[in-house]
Amino acid sequence: MEESWSRRVLLPFLTPGKPPEASDNAALVLGSQKFPWAVDPLLMGLTNLLSAGESHVWRLATALGEIDSPKAIPILIGIIEADNSYDTVYGVGYFGLGKLTGVKYDPEHSGAWWRSWWNKNKQRAPPEVQALEIPRLSSVRAAGQSPGGQ
Repeated sequence: MEESWSRRVLLPFLTPGKPPEASDNAALVLGSQKFPWAVDPLLMGLTNLLSAGESHVWRLATALGEIDSPKAIPILIGIIEADNSYDTVYGVGYFGLGKLTGVKYDPEHSGAWWRSWWNKNKQRAPPEVQALEIPRLSSVRAAGQSPGGQ
């Protein structure tokens, strides 16, 4: 698949309001080491879906894990830290960070836990990734939205 086609056709499905199956399928296709350029759009899509109160984030986190770019680690930690709901602790932690870090999922792995883990382990990442800060996101969940978008 050509990058320009993927950007034009698949990326619009990573926006809020699209049927979950559509964004899941787009992420499934983009989640490949053939598409390292998709890390930033997938991270943006993940953040946007959570901001809109949508809970189907595990497929995007899985795609990021499949691309296997450690540059996603600090942002994924920031997303968990800002939300700390089941959707992120499990959906992002298990499907994304678990694959990227080799850390086995535990429901106690909150954003604070991951921040501590990163500070102790970031030296294992490439220098350009070590230099990345975990973003302090005020909140990735829309005001008034409970976990699961209910």
